[in-house]
Amino acid sequence: MSAYANAILDNRQNTYGIKDKKSGVIAKIKGIYIKGDVLYFQLDLMNISAVDYDIDLFRFYISDEKKNKRTAVQENDLRPLYVAGNISKVKAKSNTTIVVALDKFTILDAKYLAVQIIEKNGGRHLLIKIRNRKIMRATSLPDFR
Repeated sequence: MSAYANAILDNRQNTYGIKDKKSGVIAKIKGIYIKGDVLYFQLDLMNISAVDYDIDLFRFYISDEKKNKRTAVQENDLRPLYVAGNISKVKAKSNTTIVVALDKFTILDAKYLAVQIIEKNGGRHLLIKIRNRKIMRATSLPDFR
């Protein structure tokens, strides 16, 4: 699993349109890959501000699309199997790539996968929403020899 995750770190972007931006920090999904029973998500964090972005927490969960009044919101947390890359800090005027491995799953139409990145002692919290159709288009990884 670590060999695949580290190999994905340098891949080019093959998934577009999944991103969030807040106060000079941009988080986007560059690629979604699958090998066996493991999904790999390639995240790119760009800090174009003059202040370092200290990462406090990465959270992956499946959430309901619509939140009606008087209904309980269902959130299922997903625990990463493996994380490759720098997950502590993004220096000012730089970027970093992170690969997260999760167990294979699919999502109902009324739900989405949320990737939440929370800043330590700050307010630049990022939320990326990934729909099921993007996960179903995951690129299959070849076997290592």
